[in-house]
Amino acid sequence: MAYRREQRLVKQLERHLRKRGHDVTRQALTLPDGTELRTDLFDHDTGLLVEAKASADRAAVRMAIGQLVDYRRHVHPAPDLCAVLLPERPTSDLVELLDALDVALVWSSGSRFRDNRGGALV
Repeated sequence: MAYRREQRLVKQLERHLRKRGHDVTRQALTLPDGTELRTDLFDHDTGLLVEAKASADRAAVRMAIGQLVDYRRHVHPAPDLCAVLLPERPTSDLVELLDALDVALVWSSGSRFRDNRGGALV
């Protein structure tokens, strides 16, 4: 169930960014041991690597951070910035955690998206 909510959120952001003229894709990553991973979204115009979660709770945000740290080592071209995509703005403590790690935040706000970078990402 959470996977479907994440994918719906990713698809909504993908449509939003494409309407703004952005080239967005998922990237398939093959690790040295043969493991295959897929990113949720990569915006080629801004160099933004996005990991989505169906919840804005601490466990989900921490999982997204770990996935981004892992993925960014294998994404080519290397991302300029990583972001966590959430269905709502998380608590201020989690926003501070993301800021401290220089990980951007994008969240759904009704039919729109917002970010913690002054709207530069959405």
